[in-house]
Amino acid sequence: MPAQEQQPGNTLSSIVSNLVRAAIGGNHQDVPDQDLDKYVADMIMKSANTADKKYKAVGLDAYTGDGIDSKDKAKLASGTVVHREDSNGLKTNKRFLSSIIKNTDEHNQALIRAEEKRAADVARELIADLDKRKADRQQTFDRGWDRRRREDERSTKIPIDLKVQVQITLIVSSVKIKSGHSRTWLTEI
Repeated sequence: MPAQEQQPGNTLSSIVSNLVRAAIGGNHQDVPDQDLDKYVADMIMKSANTADKKYKAVGLDAYTGDGIDSKDKAKLASGTVVHREDSNGLKTNKRFLSSIIKNTDEHNQALIRAEEKRAADVARELIADLDKRKADRQQTFDRGWDRRRREDERSTKIPIDLKVQVQITLIVSSVKIKSGHSRTWLTEI
C-alpha cells in the first residue's frame, strides 16, 4: 500500500499552489514553496508594470478590464471594439423595452386588482362576522328579557289564561279582581 500524503489544512490553497506550480512547468511536486512565492511575486510585478506603462499612455482607462473609453467606444460580447458613432447596431431596441414596460405595468395592475379584491372580501367577511355577533348578542339579550319576564310572571303566581281578562284596581290597601273564571287567584303583587 502506498504511503498517503498529508493534506494541507486549506484545500483551496493547496489547489491554487498546485496550479501555480504546474504553470511554472515540470512536476508540480518538485517546485519548492520559495520558488512558488517568487514566481507569484514576479507575476504581480509584471502585471503592475504593464498597467503602469499603459496608464502613462492612456490614463485611468489602463486599469479597467478592456482599456477602452466608454464614451466613444463599446466592446461587444464577441470582444470586438466598436466606435459608437459609426455603428447602427448599438441602438436601443425601444419596441422591446416598451413592451417589457407595458407587460410589467399590466402585471402590476393585475396584482393591485387582485389585492383590492382580496381586501374587499376580507372586509365583507369581517362585516358579516360583526353583524352575526351583533345578532347573537341581541338574541341573547332577548332570551334574557324573555326569561326575566317569565320569572316576573311566575313570581305573581297568577294563572295565565288568554280568555281571562284581569283588571287590577288598587284602592288604598284592597285589591279587586274581576274575572270570567272563578279560579283566578292573586297572592303577590
